[in-house]
Amino acid sequence: MAAVLLAASSVSAAEWHRWRGPDANGISTEKVEPWAAAGPKVLWKAEVGLGFSSIAVANGRAYTMGYHTGADVVTCLDVSNGKVIWEHFSPGLKMENVYEGGPNATPTVDGDTVFTFRRRGNAYALDAKTGKLIWEVDLARQLKTKMPEWGFSSSPFIEGDILILNLGSAGVGLNKKTGAVVWKSGPDASGYATPVPFDFQGKHFVALFASQGLVALDPKTGTVAWRHPWRTQDDINAADPVIIGDTLLLSSGDNRGGSALQLTDGAPKVRWENKNLRAQFTPPLVLGGFIFGLDGNAGERATLRCIELATGEVKWTGPPVGTGGIIAANNRLLVLSDKGELILCDATPAAYKPLARAQILDGKCWTNPALNAGRLYARNARGTLVCLQLQPAKD
Repeated sequence: MAAVLLAASSVSAAEWHRWRGPDANGISTEKVEPWAAAGPKVLWKAEVGLGFSSIAVANGRAYTMGYHTGADVVTCLDVSNGKVIWEHFSPGLKMENVYEGGPNATPTVDGDTVFTFRRRGNAYALDAKTGKLIWEVDLARQLKTKMPEWGFSSSPFIEGDILILNLGSAGVGLNKKTGAVVWKSGPDASGYATPVPFDFQGKHFVALFASQGLVALDPKTGTVAWRHPWRTQDDINAADPVIIGDTLLLSSGDNRGGSALQLTDGAPKVRWENKNLRAQFTPPLVLGGFIFGLDGNAGERATLRCIELATGEVKWTGPPVGTGGIIAANNRLLVLSDKGELILCDATPAAYKPLARAQILDGKCWTNPALNAGRLYARNARGTLVCLQLQPAKD
């Protein structure tokens, strides 16, 4: 699986060049050590606009999205000092709906191009060095696709020459060089998750969490191999599926819970299903046969939780952290709470024991951080982005 993922992009394997990092699973191979009581060193801060877009890092630059008055903005920053290299403005709407609004998708860097997706259904490609527009397509209007309640949120996934987005009944595939539609699905409202690649029995697929279930499809043609029904309140399937060998993990909030599916020649079989992990929109991680994720229900503050992948049984429940972000490095978890506290702990089923904590942001923090070359990038809803030095960068 890793070989397939790495081949899909021309960006260095070490770069956090897309949503959930180099292997699209939120896990880094970098080493992270506990920091001093004063907290990690702050290298710089920047203002990038209202929103929940995470950060992509490639070739010495960091990319994210935000909303300024009347415009969706892609911002490119110099990772050495946080200075703006370029900004690309497109007419946009704040789209407040229970939360503050602004863009949800994270840019994807592929070679010399940055791809991203706006909440009203516009996909576009920009020159990574200059920010010049290469192409833009209003997919929702062109394909007459219904917009989900909280707007399109899928981050772009690149598979060879195909750009895949969670739009429509079962996704859409575009020619990444031109934006032309290569394949499409029905006009129903989409889910909110980002497509995830996986291999099974010598065949390559993309798992797409649609509004009413999981779909496995051929990334080149969009042909659906199988479907697994998964209904949620308000059709909110937002946390990416996680694939580990022949097991596929699903989880949704609104008291829906999670399930481990056994991949087969056809539709998968349910190994277990319960309410021990209710991931609203932050995908869980799987390390060493255990799931680490944020479990919460409507009206409750989510808690950090460890669950055995084989059985679905809870091993431990940590503190309330809210609907924040979670990534991993060197078998350690980096958890960003919804109130801006960064927590480092070992990814072990034995017990929850924090190794270090630091308040790095204020305000609402629902966005997954990014890690690249020893630097952690995190942001809050109003658009304050902070870059922290977790360890000296290696040559």
